[in-house]
Amino acid sequence: MAIHVPRLFTDHHLGIGNNVILSGKTAHHIQHVLREKLGNPLILFDGLGGEYTCTIISIGRREVEVNINGHDPANRESALNITLGIAILKREAMNTAVRQAAELGVTSIIPVETDNTSVTRVQFGKRRENWLRVIQSACEQSGRTMLPTLHEVVAFDQWIELAKGDLKLLASPLAGTGIKCIVSVPKSISLLIGPEGGISGSEEQRALDAGFVPVSLGSRILRAETAPIALLSIMQYRWGDF
Repeated sequence: MAIHVPRLFTDHHLGIGNNVILSGKTAHHIQHVLREKLGNPLILFDGLGGEYTCTIISIGRREVEVNINGHDPANRESALNITLGIAILKREAMNTAVRQAAELGVTSIIPVETDNTSVTRVQFGKRRENWLRVIQSACEQSGRTMLPTLHEVVAFDQWIELAKGDLKLLASPLAGTGIKCIVSVPKSISLLIGPEGGISGSEEQRALDAGFVPVSLGSRILRAETAPIALLSIMQYRWGDF
């Protein structure tokens, strides 16, 4: 029976033969949640590619020291490049959307300020660090070796200008067709998800004028945090690595 080895993100420089001192919440998690002991193995990754096998060599009150003894150039990233533009949602809804998007292999996440966004830029600034931790945790759990990029918040029209890709999709409950009607095979996609109240009619028209294709998810209207999960899953199944 295979032994489960904990896998953790760190922003330390990693290299075979190096000793790394883990502190703060990471050390607390290793000691008091995972209850790891001296000599136990860990896997560390820095989000830049690959992962490293380590052994715990000392445990202090607030620090855990590990020795890096191996490198695995594992690449578990999807070949499909997906940029998710998502209107800033309420706290738990946004956490859910960001977490699941990271697990489902998005390349980058861009929070978008829309007409119906209920969160201010000041509040966004306070929440960004939390979203980064959510992304890191999702990548620890899912085995990803690269972290999706979390961009700064942009206004809706900025997102329209930034959105690139072979295919640009807009989630819209009023759209007459779904993804199954798209016959092209894109290598890169920009996906826009609106807020809880949806984007305004003016915003939708500007997106359509910029080349976005509206797609629905059938006769049911999904919550703002559920829609990206469904659409990303379909995209990875059709064009990605599912």
